[in-house]
Amino acid sequence: MSGASFLVNSAAVHSLDFTVVDDQCSGLTIANGASCAVSITFSPTTTGTRTANYVFTHNNVDSNVPLTGSGAGNTPPLAIDTRFMTCTNGVCDIAPSSNVFVNNFFATGFLASGGHSPYTWSGTVPAGLALRPSGLVFGSPTTLGTSTFNVTVSDADGSTATGTFSLTVASPPGPTPAGCQTGGVKSEALSGPTFNNRTPSGSATADMTKFSGCGGFSTLSVSVSDVNLPDGTRLWVTLDFGAVGTITLRGRSGTMALYNMGRFGVSRDAVRVYSALPDVGSSVQILIGGSFV
Repeated sequence: MSGASFLVNSAAVHSLDFTVVDDQCSGLTIANGASCAVSITFSPTTTGTRTANYVFTHNNVDSNVPLTGSGAGNTPPLAIDTRFMTCTNGVCDIAPSSNVFVNNFFATGFLASGGHSPYTWSGTVPAGLALRPSGLVFGSPTTLGTSTFNVTVSDADGSTATGTFSLTVASPPGPTPAGCQTGGVKSEALSGPTFNNRTPSGSATADMTKFSGCGGFSTLSVSVSDVNLPDGTRLWVTLDFGAVGTITLRGRSGTMALYNMGRFGVSRDAVRVYSALPDVGSSVQILIGGSFV
């Protein structure tokens, strides 16, 4: 972006092989001719060439920086990776320190290491959720309390590994107590380039009228139109890269189920809409918002 400064919204690497260990760019406005630094380590989960993308978002536009590394040595045995979970007595919580509300959208993904990919996942997850063969879990949990369940991963050689997991589902919080200054309603337009010969559009609204520093909750709604994909196509919606729902298209339009953000107020958080679920190889970003400013 020659001749102008730009805002670095966020940056991320979605891979177990590459980890951002020092990000000195996100949230900064970089002047023309200036620079910032990001450090990324490579710890391969198996042998062979490993690839990923460093997703660098500036002025609400995504840029992908390709990453490549090669793992050498003996392949470790197949195992379920629980590094992002909290495990006690052999049971791992799949959503530690997360807001997981009954009848509210929730998503996560199981990861494996070792063996030989591709990996295939199976098991029975809590009511209201679905486990896809890719390890992606999403849905709206319907049962309060803690559920315990088993999940198994298989690799290309037929080896398997099984783990025991838990998910604790709570009731949504109540509104902020009386007498506390609440937030307002913020909206952002969603826009994107021409997709399948049509130009999609949309909007996102964050309602923070029941949220304050005293507590309460915020909600998020997202709608799209003129998305040129078949009826029944399920779009994936994120807020600052965190999954918040899906949209099922009818007549090229659709609306996401209202998402309870809990004790979270939006501020420079971009909504993104993708053309398919994240484990579909053809999934691409088709819309992005203006960070609720």
